[in-house]
Amino acid sequence: MPTFTAAAHGGPVKTVLVGRAHNELVYHGDVLNTTARIQAQCNALGSQLLISEVLYQQLEPQPAGQFARRGQLVLRDKA
Repeated sequence: MPTFTAAAHGGPVKTVLVGRAHNELVYHGDVLNTTARIQAQCNALGSQLLISEVLYQQLEPQPAGQFARRGQLVLRDKA
């Protein structure tokens, strides 16, 4: 049975249409890199989904136990 991990983060992203017929959408921005770094921590933390503090702060208040804080993570190539 395949398993998947995911991450979510928030911030500005630029979208660009590329190709002769402008048929491919490409996304640029530091938020994509940061999200990938967060997702890379899923296995180490035994989690299928991780979200950033930035995104968590934008959510409506959640019921107790909905989220578990994992502390501050050191992300590769991030200060």
